[in-house]
Amino acid sequence: MKEITLTSPTILQFDTTNGINCKISHQMFTDTKLGIDLPVNFSVFMNILEKGQDGRFILPIDGNVIFGEQTVNMLYEIKLTIGQCSQIGELLFAKLKQVNLNFKNSGLYNDIFEPVNEKYHKLDFMAHRNIISKIVKADKSENSENLKAITNTYDLKSVTASFHKFILDRNKYTHGELLSWYPERKTILEYENETSQTEYGEVNKDILNSYIVCYKELNEFLNQIDGI
Repeated sequence: MKEITLTSPTILQFDTTNGINCKISHQMFTDTKLGIDLPVNFSVFMNILEKGQDGRFILPIDGNVIFGEQTVNMLYEIKLTIGQCSQIGELLFAKLKQVNLNFKNSGLYNDIFEPVNEKYHKLDFMAHRNIISKIVKADKSENSENLKAITNTYDLKSVTASFHKFILDRNKYTHGELLSWYPERKTILEYENETSQTEYGEVNKDILNSYIVCYKELNEFLNQIDGI
């Protein structure tokens, strides 16, 4: 059976008992591609642990590293890809809503849709994911054989789990702030997790590519289901 997987940003833990987190925002350059001067700002993140003799934290700054061409190019490329990830997240949400609407209109899954009928048009991405999860696991007549022919080729546990992770990551890419982690020269996202706590996750090309591949596979899964 086909499995669908997703690699999410790697959660990072920083020592805030013996140190402090610090962010510095800076205009890196001006984008003129649209014929308009658009400032491109980035933030640098540091977990500062070293103190001077006076007990104050020492701010380690090397301008050539923090604001150098290599850092700027890395951040800008990652920023553009994150924007694309946010966009394809919206595309998958729209596709999922259409598939669920078709099932709703079929009348075969009234027991699944009735509890949410009054607020159906306000359901968010995760609520629609929960609906499709119930549908593919339901044992119904008529379309049952056609649906099973598709779902039996997938590891449904991996599909529903990846859908869940995809939505959580989409929220990170849409609402999170991209930071340059100094002096590690890595890129991280600052975002609110499911419990509304600030969290940091390392993100790179491989992680973002995993998200894009996951989108393609989940979209194909929905296309096959929609075809019945």
